[in-house]
Amino acid sequence: WPEQKVHVRIDVRDLRGAPSDTSGFDAAVTVNGKPIQLAWSRGAGTLEGDVAPQVGPGPWVVRVRVKNQRGIEVARNFLEVIESPRLETASR
Repeated sequence: WPEQKVHVRIDVRDLRGAPSDTSGFDAAVTVNGKPIQLAWSRGAGTLEGDVAPQVGPGPWVVRVRVKNQRGIEVARNFLEVIESPRLETASR
């Protein structure tokens, strides 16, 4: 990153660990504190979306927060990304 998208996947499980209905959950994503709108796809126990490539020198912090239908935060996580210098390959 920042040249490629970051894929976000949220697994929703019930108390037994089985996939659960995702309709009662909403997820919010920020990059460096700025809200990012994702086109979420909902599957059997999953919410998935992609954060578009970013511009700028970095570093970046991607945060994901998940709330239930009552608005209570039930999960959160983050990813810190520091741009790596490009390695030049020498010709032989």
